[in-house]
Amino acid sequence: RSPLDSFGISMLGPALLHFGTEAQKLEHLPKIARGEIRWCQGYSEPNAGSDLASLATRAEDKGDHYLINGQKIWTSYADKADWIFCLVRTDNSGSKHEGISFVLFDMASPGVTTRPIKLISGSSPFCET
Repeated sequence: RSPLDSFGISMLGPALLHFGTEAQKLEHLPKIARGEIRWCQGYSEPNAGSDLASLATRAEDKGDHYLINGQKIWTSYADKADWIFCLVRTDNSGSKHEGISFVLFDMASPGVTTRPIKLISGSSPFCET
């Protein structure tokens, strides 16, 4: 895998460098640089489209982990990704522009499914996740 043509290099790597914990940097950045891990982004949702302030996918703090419930759409190559970086709602108490968090999780986690969206061309670069 070429690390130069990936969401890891172009989107997640810079975010981790700036906002990630030391543990996240140590775990993910070397694998991203070597092209050993594929990432997808979970932003758009069926009822919100690209209006990220209207997202409904929730992450509930369970103490030692977060339980994520929701659906993403137009997730490029989710069916080939190892991990996802995803925007989720963690708090509903403020305005719709508040309470949104950025989470990373393994696509092999229990309950995570992907369904390729077949385009008229026959290709399926996008998925419902």
